[in-house]
Amino acid sequence: MDNHFSSKCPAPAFSAIRPAMLPFAASVVLIVSLLAGCSKNPAELQKKYMASGLDYLAKGKNNESIIEFQNLLKINPKSAAGHFYLGEGYKAKGWITDALLQFRQASELDPTYLPPHLEIARYEVNSAQWPAVLPEVQTILKLSPSDPEGWTFKGQRNLALGDTTKAQAALTHALEIKPDYTPAVVAMGDLELALNQPDKAKEFYQKALNKTPDNSRGWIGLGKVAERQGQKDEALANYKKAVSVSPNNIRSSIILANYLAKEGHLNQAIAQLQLLSKGHTDIRIPLKIAEYDTLLNKNDEAIALLRPYGQQKVPIVELYFVLAKAYEQSGNKQKALENVDKLMALKFDNQSILLAASNIELREGNPTEALKILSTLKDSEKNLPGYWLSSSTAELELGHRGEALSELEDATSKYPENIPLKLALANGYSANQKPSRAMSVLNGILSKNPDNTQAIVRKAGLLAQSKGLPAAISFLKANTISYPNNQTLEISYIQALSGNKEMDKAIKTARDYLQAHPSDQTMELLIAGLHLQEGKTEKGQSELKSIISANPKNLTAITTLANLDLGQKHFPEAESLFRQAIAIAPDNSALYTSLGETLSAENQQQPAEAAYQKALEIDPNQPLALLELSQSEITSGETPRAIVHLTPLLKLNFPPPQEADVQWLWGIASMQEGEYPRAERALVKATGLAPGNFTYHESLGDLWAAEGDFSKANKELSKAYSLDPENTLIRIKRDWIALNLQKGKVDPQKIQTVVNEASQFRKDNPKDQTAAMIEARGDAMLGKTDAALKVFDSVLSINPSNSQAILGKSGILVSQKHVNQARTLVGHLLTDHPNNIQANLMLAGIDLQTNNIQDEASRLETVNHQRPNWVQPALALSLADLSLGRFSQAKAILTQLTQNNPKFLLAQFYLARSDMGLADYQGAIDTLKPLLSSSKDPSSIYSLMGDASLRMGEKGQAISYWKKALKTAPKNPLILNNLAFLLSSDKKDLPQAVTYAQKALSITKQPFIEDTLGYLLYLSGHYHQAQVQFDAANKAGFKNTEFQYHMGLNEWRLGNTQMASETLKKAILDGTLTDDEKKKAHEALDQMASK
Repeated sequence: MDNHFSSKCPAPAFSAIRPAMLPFAASVVLIVSLLAGCSKNPAELQKKYMASGLDYLAKGKNNESIIEFQNLLKINPKSAAGHFYLGEGYKAKGWITDALLQFRQASELDPTYLPPHLEIARYEVNSAQWPAVLPEVQTILKLSPSDPEGWTFKGQRNLALGDTTKAQAALTHALEIKPDYTPAVVAMGDLELALNQPDKAKEFYQKALNKTPDNSRGWIGLGKVAERQGQKDEALANYKKAVSVSPNNIRSSIILANYLAKEGHLNQAIAQLQLLSKGHTDIRIPLKIAEYDTLLNKNDEAIALLRPYGQQKVPIVELYFVLAKAYEQSGNKQKALENVDKLMALKFDNQSILLAASNIELREGNPTEALKILSTLKDSEKNLPGYWLSSSTAELELGHRGEALSELEDATSKYPENIPLKLALANGYSANQKPSRAMSVLNGILSKNPDNTQAIVRKAGLLAQSKGLPAAISFLKANTISYPNNQTLEISYIQALSGNKEMDKAIKTARDYLQAHPSDQTMELLIAGLHLQEGKTEKGQSELKSIISANPKNLTAITTLANLDLGQKHFPEAESLFRQAIAIAPDNSALYTSLGETLSAENQQQPAEAAYQKALEIDPNQPLALLELSQSEITSGETPRAIVHLTPLLKLNFPPPQEADVQWLWGIASMQEGEYPRAERALVKATGLAPGNFTYHESLGDLWAAEGDFSKANKELSKAYSLDPENTLIRIKRDWIALNLQKGKVDPQKIQTVVNEASQFRKDNPKDQTAAMIEARGDAMLGKTDAALKVFDSVLSINPSNSQAILGKSGILVSQKHVNQARTLVGHLLTDHPNNIQANLMLAGIDLQTNNIQDEASRLETVNHQRPNWVQPALALSLADLSLGRFSQAKAILTQLTQNNPKFLLAQFYLARSDMGLADYQGAIDTLKPLLSSSKDPSSIYSLMGDASLRMGEKGQAISYWKKALKTAPKNPLILNNLAFLLSSDKKDLPQAVTYAQKALSITKQPFIEDTLGYLLYLSGHYHQAQVQFDAANKAGFKNTEFQYHMGLNEWRLGNTQMASETLKKAILDGTLTDDEKKKAHEALDQMASK
């Protein structure tokens, strides 16, 4: 027996191993060792491992249980029970994906083994994979026809697909098999909630919880009922209770997180899931967190969170969907499209993912995009109810009423009992001016489901259209009597009364309902709204104050009252109420936006801007906050942030004047970012939407000027001046542009004339910055740098954060060799605006001048992160990375550069340099060879190829390359020196090598060349001549280890043993000599010691 193992054959001493994490060789060794050292019967061992594994699992010792089940599977890899219980161990540790793999393997090994089918079905039901769960449900019911869980799964699936009749039949059967079976009771609650019967649903949920208080689905159901009834605090409490009774239940945590997110508490939603993620590997958790990150515009965080899964090529639709959204919002269109391609390339059986994506597009007002997504579904999936609902809704929104109606008629013929489809069909008939047919559909629903709230409300609407409001009121009243606790019906009845101007009766009805349901906050708010509707503002406000007094956390009441005060210009009162609301809902971006609007009305600009900033921290898509901040950011040079804030506004539908304003700001920001084609499209659109706005023409003229098209610039500025002939500034700008239209050298006197006009305008308008910038640039053109500096200083005294003035002044300071002053000035700009591209580029240039490569790289990284397609900054960053030895980073950048710019030969050359740094010498040569035919001077290419060949040990090839390099550049001292050193190993080549080194030294006196020549003379036996060269290098301060080695050997030959010994020992201690060099150095030292 192997001495490493006891006679009891224990499990190997390693912790629980995640699947695919144990190296193959190690696995083989462990298995062989175990089998070699154990003599027990394999069947007995399986029983032992199974028994101990189950014992560990029951005691919560999950690592130990996993090891036991893994040991069992080493003996019998085809044990279905072994795979199942290994999956249970993984599940207990939160390794859901790994657990599912084991469950599936167990079910494949033994299709008649029920437990893994149940586990798979539970997961697919909880994650709403309705098509995928069907075969599992069928298998469960085939293996165990009286299994109540199987019938519950069937009912849940039918309910999710909209077939409430079949759902009810399946769930009823489950309860016949096992009365009070909690999952079925809860599912019945879900069914009633889907039928819009929240009170009945609540009864089922409460019944389930009375029996099983820790049933998380029951608490979730109660939360949904409370949410449906407008009881937000109770809804939240129930969702939290669901999580507390089952802390590891992913579904409950995700539902709670979704609710928090929907209520504007995105950060709390993320925190909730982060708590759960510590014990789980289920990808749904990071996916949800990343989804919320994109809503907070934390796109980089979302990408960083999901990128590892993308790199592992996990085939999950949601992964690519969220990544695509994050990349798009961060401005990386290419990556966004790549992930969309990956998304659409995946083949999967679950239609719910694409349906959810299409519904998101619908809710965001993108019916065309929704249809594109729906078109990717398989034909079989297009026959399911969810598809027809989404597709017909999109068609209706696009105005394609006939197509929508045709789809719905087809769908309801296939699913005649699907109520949501029938309701949609009724809507389709109404949209197509076929009210009688809509009424027929609704009557059909009500004949079988007389309490269906949606059908009742829609029928009332049709009655109002065809017979008038009294008929609708009579119908609704009858139904409120039949179903007295149905809030939706009661509200519809009250609204119909108010629409018929029966306000007193409406208010009395509302108060009567409220008396029977005193906790119904929705009805209290409705009463206040009715008073406001009849113009009794004071009464409405009084009702709202009463609500707030009774419930100080009623957010709707507080915000309604605040908006009333704002409209009445009671700004202090409005401000106080908005702050009260924010204390209740601190993550609600709309509240901060309203507070900002109130503060602006009070002329509190800085607090207002802070409120807008806070709004955007929470929700980057608040239109008012986005507009206010983006304009401020453009002025202060924070253009990238302005771009981020303006992007969502481009997707909204504004009236033409507001749309023109958005396009104008987008154009200005794009121009400042150097995105001229994008700026041109935006500004042209702005001038088209509002052709009489001189500012838009002026900005378009500025764009043409920046692009160098001075003819177009002059035309637009002339148009702007014609619209506002009193605008002196536009005239100055036009005259400045006119100078650029002149051919040849511009007359300095004409420049001076414009400078004088700008100077006078500045005197008349001391706070102006545009004319001042023209004046400063004109002075600089005339060589009056001191005058230009004074003007830049005057601009900065008005606006210290004017980035263009800072950069203009810094440029002059650099030209005057005042590098440190320029660095300080630009540094201050970057302190406030760390992502300013031009400032980072200027400071990177200053760092390069002062050889501060580390800081230069940092600046260029900032630029490259924002503008990865800008060629020169990317190339400069790659060179800095090469200088710093960051070869992998350099290669990544250079690879992207060469892919985007295949003819950029310099990038390919430096790509080879990065390969050299990564020791991929053959890769460097392969990259360099194609460059030879395109290079006018290939000497540097041959030199690098020679260096690569030498490092691969191919000295002959290296010499060949270096000789080719020398042939193309015969006076290059570096090539001469390197070739000379290469030839030193062959005595017959020494004379030629000495000649090369002497020629190199005659071109430039460099210590390393003197070292090379000295070493060649040493090898030739000319020790005194060699020492002359070594002394010269030493006098120059040359301390290279190779040089110390060469000089030490030569001193030994000259008999200077003490000096030779010290020099050689120093070289050896440095640790960089080759083994052969160390050997020769020790031999020399030994010979000196023996004498």
